[in-house]
Amino acid sequence: MHELHPGVQDMACDTFLKIAQKCRRKFVILQVGEAMPFIDELCLNLRAIISDLEPGQVHVFYEAVACMVSAQADTPTRDALLIKLMEWPNQMWCDLLAQAKATSGESLKDDKTMNQLKKIITTNDRVCTALGHPYVVQLGNIFMDLLNIYKACSEMINTAVQTGNQYVLQSSGVRALRAVKKETLKLLETFIEKSEDNDLVLTKFVPPLLDPVLVDYFQSAPDARDPEVLSLFTCLINKLQGQMSSEVPRVFEAVFKCSLDMISKNFEEYPEHRALLFNLLRAMNQHCFGALLTQQANFTLIIESIKWAFKHQERNVAETGLATLLELMTNLQKCDANMVNSFYQAYYLGLLQDCFSVLTDTLHKPGFKLQAMILAHLFLSVESGVISAPLWPQDGSVQAASNPAFLRSHLLQMFSSFFPNLTQPQLSGLIAGMFEHCKDHAGFKQHLRDFLVQLKEFGDSTDLYADERKEEADLRAKDLRTRQEAIPGLINPHARNDDMMGD
Repeated sequence: MHELHPGVQDMACDTFLKIAQKCRRKFVILQVGEAMPFIDELCLNLRAIISDLEPGQVHVFYEAVACMVSAQADTPTRDALLIKLMEWPNQMWCDLLAQAKATSGESLKDDKTMNQLKKIITTNDRVCTALGHPYVVQLGNIFMDLLNIYKACSEMINTAVQTGNQYVLQSSGVRALRAVKKETLKLLETFIEKSEDNDLVLTKFVPPLLDPVLVDYFQSAPDARDPEVLSLFTCLINKLQGQMSSEVPRVFEAVFKCSLDMISKNFEEYPEHRALLFNLLRAMNQHCFGALLTQQANFTLIIESIKWAFKHQERNVAETGLATLLELMTNLQKCDANMVNSFYQAYYLGLLQDCFSVLTDTLHKPGFKLQAMILAHLFLSVESGVISAPLWPQDGSVQAASNPAFLRSHLLQMFSSFFPNLTQPQLSGLIAGMFEHCKDHAGFKQHLRDFLVQLKEFGDSTDLYADERKEEADLRAKDLRTRQEAIPGLINPHARNDDMMGD
């Protein structure tokens, strides 16, 4: 790590990390001939060891040592090792904060100061990644200071945007401020993901972070909004699940509507926000569905957002939208009959038309599996009588004996206008087959494939079998891995998940 020849230090740090990951238990116990465990020796000489390393290499080193610390089974000893490991970064952190306090925050306008803060926060993130939940000891020491720095950075960025020109966000000063904010959000997300105590996260960490993060996101200019905020709250909801239900309306109001305004003008701008926003919506729907039903206007916005998502040409966004819709309809089955009827009366025909629209669009072939599952669910809801309220307009313009009869007539009319190359008997047979196969997922998928093949403009149909091919490939890969693991030395040690050395 002291060799200045290009590439040697990188190799040394990477190798050190791999050894630490595979043999971490060996470093926390006293070996024969040692005066102290190797981890204690590392912490004592830490500053000398990393004196010649670049910041990125220092982060790798701290992650490696944190791996070793995580192997210490005795909690007080492990906590003491962590405090010793973070002694130098914490000292620099305290010095920078004292300087900021002495200068009434003026020192935070210095790019060098902000870069130092960013490096310290990144070091904490790498330690948290390796250590997991025990990192709570260190986070407790710096958490409130982190939030205060976050708020200070937010205020300075907003002031610069208001007083500067259109290019102010590209200036080095604002970029340094945003980098500190992003690293802070990343550190908090890492800890929440690694935490093993949901009650601790909910009571100690969630309440203080809501105001600085949500208010800043809502009030910031669109170009200054950090997509990591969306990722953080997605992580929070996935982790705490129903325990976050009481906060979901607040999160929704602060981040959802303003983010939707940013991305709904076209399919290209703000790609990070675009993907992360729909991940957040999916998490809310999965774990806090009841909280989304509190306001009808918000629920309509959610449905329109889901439609926007699954019409998207970006594959991961489209699949997230389809998965969210399917999960939403599944959640709806647990609600009372009045709620089910109200939902389908308001949205059924629109969802059906939009699903068929993407199904028959060649740009959305990869989503065929989920499209088929959604359509089968919609047909089954009518065929099984789950929807008892009439789906046709109640203004007297349409008369129908039942929902199945109305839906057959409605689809025949819709398909006749969409697909003039198909005859009435063909369309009637296709519609009848959808009702007939809606209880059999495999049969329904095959029927949809036949339907799409009959649409001469649809072209190559090989993508319609993508999920079957993926399942076969996964099975073959799993079988190969099993056979390779049975032969000692065949798999590279770095590719194995287990430790090379036990206690």
